[in-house]
Amino acid sequence: MGAEKGKPKPLAVVEAKRASRDELAGKRQAADYAKAIKAKTGIDPLISLIKS
Repeated sequence: MGAEKGKPKPLAVVEAKRASRDELAGKRQAADYAKAIKAKTGIDPLISLIKS
């Protein structure tokens, strides 16, 4: 399992939300993206949340 040789591998998920948006919703969305990446590549990416 894992990414094919020679292909770029995802290292992180960066989720940006406006300050007025619910922080927990952004965290859930980033976790969903990370879960999909792990299922496809076997890599568990770092999650970073940013409020703008």
